[in-house]
Amino acid sequence: MTGIADVGGGYFQNARRLVDYERSLEEGRLPVERGNVLSADDLLRRHVITSIMCNFKVDAAEVGERFGIDFWREFAPEREALAPLAADGFVEVSEAGLRVTPHGRLFVRNVCMEFDPYLRRESPQGPRFSRTI
Repeated sequence: MTGIADVGGGYFQNARRLVDYERSLEEGRLPVERGNVLSADDLLRRHVITSIMCNFKVDAAEVGERFGIDFWREFAPEREALAPLAADGFVEVSEAGLRVTPHGRLFVRNVCMEFDPYLRRESPQGPRFSRTI
């Protein structure tokens, strides 16, 4: 048994084993096994990825205003990385932002992956993500 929660700019995971969960509560402690406080960059990227996943688009002006950035200056490498997806007709990229096309909706996770820096980190165990299709 486990649960992950987003609370106050961080992610927290409950104790995995029921006995540890109950013991923490009996001792007056929260049953948190581990947690991660999000950086400003994490919060920005979470917003962008959530927008893509839920709305199939990102409004560069809205994100820029909300986070005080020039969207495409901040995400220049990602824009370049999106070029093959745009060439395949999965996404449309413009100064206004990006839009996942109806054809690209099946590949929305691939679009989002370009904005996730944790996926680009090398891992001795291999890929840090599941298959997208």
